[in-house]
Amino acid sequence: MRRVFAACVQCCEKLPAKKMTALHKHSPQANVTEGNIMKAETIINEIREANLSYLILAQNMIRADRAEALVRLGLSDDVARIIDQLTAGQLLKIAASNMLMCRFRFDDNMVWNLLLSHTGNADNAQAAGMHAAILMAGRSVEAAV
Repeated sequence: MRRVFAACVQCCEKLPAKKMTALHKHSPQANVTEGNIMKAETIINEIREANLSYLILAQNMIRADRAEALVRLGLSDDVARIIDQLTAGQLLKIAASNMLMCRFRFDDNMVWNLLLSHTGNADNAQAAGMHAAILMAGRSVEAAV
C-alpha cells in the first residue's frame, strides 16, 4: 500500500497525509490533496536542482576568478573559501536541502527601477544597468567588510 506524504513548506516536516490534518502544528485544518502534495514535492525538487546549479556555478566562478566571483555572487572571502574546497559529495549533500541557497541581493526600489528601466534610448538603458551594477557591487563590498 502506497503511503502519501505531505511536505510542509513552513517547518519542512513530512507527515502521513492522514495525520497532516489532525496533527500539523501550523495548519490543523490543512486541506491536503494529491495535487497539493505533488506541487509541494515538485517545488522542493526544483529548489534542490537550483541549489546544485548555484553551488556548481559559484565554485566554478570562484576557481576561475576569485575577486570577480566575490563581487558577482556577493560572497565574503570566508564563504568563498568554503565553497571552493567543497567536494562533489559535499556539494550534493548541501544542495539536497529544501532551503534555497541563493537569494536576491538587492531589496530596494532604486535598484529594481534601474534594472527595469525601459527608456527608448539604448544609451540611457545601458547607463541605468551600469549604475545598478555599481550599486550592487558597492553593497557586496560593504557586506564583506
